[in-house]
Amino acid sequence: MSSNDHNINFNIQIDQETEIYRAIRQFSLEQVEDYFNMKDAERKCASKDTGKFTRSTRDSVKLKLVKTLEKIISNILRGNSSYHIAMRKEKVNMTSRYLGEMYKFRYRKAALDILEQLDFISQDKGNRFRQKQTVIYPSTRLIEYFKPYGVASYHFRQNELIVLRETTTTHYFKKIKRNTEYEDNESTNAMRKEVEEINTTLRGLDIQYPNTSSSSNITSASTPNIDTPYIPLVGSLYRDTTDNQIYRVFSHGSFDLGGRMYGGYWINLKKKMRQGMSINGSPCSEIDFSSMHIAQLYALDGYYHSDDYDAYDIPELLALGVSRDGIKKQTQRMINKSTPATSFSHCSDETIKREFKGLDYASTIKLIEDKHPKIAKHFYSGIGLKLANDEARIMIDVIKQLIKLNIPALPLHDALITQNKHAKKVQELMQERFFEFYGVPITAGIKRL
Repeated sequence: MSSNDHNINFNIQIDQETEIYRAIRQFSLEQVEDYFNMKDAERKCASKDTGKFTRSTRDSVKLKLVKTLEKIISNILRGNSSYHIAMRKEKVNMTSRYLGEMYKFRYRKAALDILEQLDFISQDKGNRFRQKQTVIYPSTRLIEYFKPYGVASYHFRQNELIVLRETTTTHYFKKIKRNTEYEDNESTNAMRKEVEEINTTLRGLDIQYPNTSSSSNITSASTPNIDTPYIPLVGSLYRDTTDNQIYRVFSHGSFDLGGRMYGGYWINLKKKMRQGMSINGSPCSEIDFSSMHIAQLYALDGYYHSDDYDAYDIPELLALGVSRDGIKKQTQRMINKSTPATSFSHCSDETIKREFKGLDYASTIKLIEDKHPKIAKHFYSGIGLKLANDEARIMIDVIKQLIKLNIPALPLHDALITQNKHAKKVQELMQERFFEFYGVPITAGIKRL
């Protein structure tokens, strides 16, 4: 999936007071009415049990189709070239804590058929055996229809705030992470309550950054049409600063592994795009732990390193042209992987593949191990997910303290973004909580955005 492709989000919430929402609503109602006026509309949507709709059943189907169309159109207008949408019938129709019940397979299929028949989109159908989702592309006709309307405020609502994933291998030996069901207990309910509390605070924040695009202008290298495979556009709903809700993701079917916070738009922003961020109109700083996972590994054995210690300064590798960032990524890889690799060529990280190309794997790894002899035993032990779990626990505890102090904070894995005027206090709380958790000190740096 390219950076311009996104999955259809059926939890998008649009400000119903805006003109663009009313336009989407009216558009969806009109298309559904036209669809039901078609000669074979009732046969296409009929229940298998009755063969036809009663008035109440027909009205219910219309409502669900309208809502499905609203979500699809809203996603398209956010400003991306294409969207992926799950269309595997047995998967879409299953009952799950992660899926909304309203948008069953037949409503998704009917909604896409309506849009395609009227030349508002084109579809690249998926393939279940190749684990490929259906991709939809907006046409010029759809873009021009909504071009006159303004910007909408919208946000996303995650169906499940506590996500448990397992890694499975397909017939093509491709590893895929999939959400798995679980039984709620006192622990999961407590975690969900914590995330809801954080989200309540985040929803009340006005988060902005200089690269935010709220333009309704449509730009393209060439005029897009129904057959265009790639449509670079900026749509009317493109305002992702309101996508500020988080959820936690656990790994390998265990609530003791992973658990980091995801979802907030700022988490996926590149560092340079976070420059100039503001919360409620006030400029921000990023406060992050220094070499968090390395510090955690030292702390597990009661060690800590001084403020001037650079965990990724390895002169021998720097002399060979490997950057500090490259050393950091390879070290993190050694922490996260459960089995040693034999070369750099199969690494998915392009920085590692490029900078370590041609270097002997064993001798290179030895240099990193020699840099950290006290914690080398943890490399290739798969301990990274356990460290991430502890990290998330520390960050959530700090955020809860900040909420009581009425200090806004945006989670960024092992860092927090807050207003400049609160940076020092956030730094103190982060360092204090780490010490309480591990019994050794750590430094959290402050960087102005």
